[in-house]
Formats: sequence, structure tokens, C-alpha cells
Amino acid sequence: GVNGINHFHVGFDWQDEDNEVPYWIPQGITGKRNGGDNATKKYVLVSWYYKDENDPNYQVKKGVRISFVDVTDMDNIKYRHVLLVEPATANDSFPVFKPINIHAGGIACIGNTLYVADTGKGMRAFDLTNIFQVNSDSTKLRCGIIGSNVYAFDYYYVLPQMKRYFLEHNNANFSWISIDRTDENYPKIFAGNYKANTYDEDAIPTISWWNLSTSGEIESLDKLISSTSLSENI
Repeated sequence: GVNGINHFHVGFDWQDEDNEVPYWIPQGITGKRNGGDNATKKYVLVSWYYKDENDPNYQVKKGVRISFVDVTDMDNIKYRHVLLVEPATANDSFPVFKPINIHAGGIACIGNTLYVADTGKGMRAFDLTNIFQVNSDSTKLRCGIIGSNVYAFDYYYVLPQMKRYFLEHNNANFSWISIDRTDENYPKIFAGNYKANTYDEDAIPTISWWNLSTSGEIESLDKLISSTSLSENI
């Protein structure tokens, strides 16, 4: 095996600067192909959340980044980090857009939409056709549009939030999500949450399925609704 893993088939290592920092924590993982079974490109997407208490030089929360890993050729792995951002408000310290400070424990991709679990609130959606290049920042502290420049903590790309879905039940959490393709004609989001005395003793332990429209959107466009309608609890 490799590093204690038996029956290892194939894999890759992160670069040293990603392996060695303790404040970026990898969480969710999903895959994407461009072209289905005949894809010319294959990607693995990994979410990381910023844990500021692990950063000895902490000055500002940096949110969530997504690693886009080109695994088309496992002998030639390339990847790039992309910062997730959402609109800023007048009370925010970041102008125009800001980082998204969530756990990002689960992610799932269908078509060109990336869904990111937002633990106790619901889900966030991102359009993968709208990734924007921004300016470098040697300070690694600026984010947003400042003057004529656009910054994202020295990341070269940002992925803006397209939609946000809220769950009406305050005690239900989304710890992980994936795509259920049991029926290829009607794929669904498959979600669940952890429950433990040391994690969230008030969480409702559920697994649920959420209907998607033909365009890959959750059918309730304004919010996730209660488990008595779109989801099927077990």
C-alpha cells in the first residue's frame, strides 16, 4: 500500500505549500467531466476551508477555496485553487464581493453547477462557466474591487455565488452532499448530516433527496423547503 493504504490504485500529492500549511483544511470532494463518458477532460474538485486559529499570522478570514484538479492524465496532474466569493454589503470590510466563511463540508457537481453545503443554513450554488481572473496581491490580505484592481488574497481566480438556498428547519444540518444518479433521467441531490454529542446535539439526523430541474437547479428556486415535501427522510 501507499502511506498505509492497501490496494492503492492511483492518486496524487498536493504541492508542499498546500500539504504543509495547517490552516487550509480539505473537506468536500466531487468530480466533473466535460462530455460525459467520452470526456476529453476529467476533473476532481476539492473544497478547503480556512481555519484562522491554525494560522499564526492570522489577520483576516479567507473563506473557502476550491481546487480544480485536472486528472485527465494521471501522469501529468495540474491543479489551481479558486476562491469562492459572494456579494458584499455596505457593512462589510471588503468592497463589492467577499469570501464565504463556511465549513464547506460537502460539495457536488451536476452539469455546470457546483453545490456547496452550508451546514446549518442550507446550500449554495455556483456557475462553473463564470470563473473570473483577478489581480495578484503580494499582501495576501485584500479581497474585492479596490480602485481599478480586483483582488482575492493573491488567488488568481474567483468563483462568484450564483444562488443561495435556505432551509426552513433550523435544526437540520447539511454535513455532506452528493449527486444520486440512480435514475439518469432524474438525478437528485443526496444529502445527510452528522449527529453526535460532541458535534451538534440538536441536529435532526436525516438523509434526504432533493429534486433537481432539467437544468440542474433545485426545483424550489428561492429556498430549500422542509423535509415533508422535497426530501424523503429515512
